[in-house]
Amino acid sequence: MVKFRANRKIPSCGLRISIETISSDKEFNAFMVEDRPGEQLVTLSRSMYNETIKIEATMFDGYGVVAPNSRDEDTDDEQLHISVLVDITKGEGGDTLEFICSAWQERLEIQKLYVFGLNGRSLQPYIGPDFSDKEFNAFMVEDRPGEQLVTLSRSMYNETIKIEATMFDGYGVVAPNSRDEDTDDEQLHISVLVDITKGEGGDTLEFICSAWQERLEIQKLYVFGLNGRSLQPYIGPDFRVVDKKLQSSLYDFLNARGINDDLSVFLHRYVWNKDKLEHMQCLKRLKSYVER
Repeated sequence: MVKFRANRKIPSCGLRISIETISSDKEFNAFMVEDRPGEQLVTLSRSMYNETIKIEATMFDGYGVVAPNSRDEDTDDEQLHISVLVDITKGEGGDTLEFICSAWQERLEIQKLYVFGLNGRSLQPYIGPDFSDKEFNAFMVEDRPGEQLVTLSRSMYNETIKIEATMFDGYGVVAPNSRDEDTDDEQLHISVLVDITKGEGGDTLEFICSAWQERLEIQKLYVFGLNGRSLQPYIGPDFRVVDKKLQSSLYDFLNARGINDDLSVFLHRYVWNKDKLEHMQCLKRLKSYVER
């Protein structure tokens, strides 16, 4: 049986979680603890404030370095990780607020947040305002409220170019290459998919890229035929170890089509603004939910 120790609280439900020792406890604060032999989950439940609260915690499912934030001092110690799912339902059969969390040794960290309606569908998982930037160079920018992607498109050289960029999906140290000086600064990361199609229904060249703060980096390259099947899905174990002349030619190929470091700068500025403004909208909805 897993015993939970008080540490980090989720507002309005009095929850603090961290893994401590093995014990036979059937309760934690006002939570009832259910642990079925042979299962990989520990379940906690309680009712309060006209809410039903259910928590599911995995066994240890990995380890990592806890990301620093304003609540803690910096740390580079690796810790065991537990995935935690928290469902808070208003009334009988009402809307459900769902938190996906990481439980570290002495800290609970929220990773994602969803609001589900009576039918179990997400009511408004992610929404944002209309942005004023509708063009970047010759690319048309499409940003649909509620989606996690920004799309850019254009036509040139008898080609159709489509770019899909995610929101910030991680951070890391930019790998040095021949185009830049070495750096060990951690930067936010955006995943970028570039499809360049020749003619109408022709072959498609697809680049999977990383957009760093001031640099676009190719990770993989595919060629798709008319039927959508990959003609040559893998050109090497890692794009960075491909022949330098071929690397340079492919970067020049993208640059001639406006897909370059300037695009990375634009995407980081655009996604930063989108993330902040949509976060404000999410907080407004969260405030409305809590005050019901």
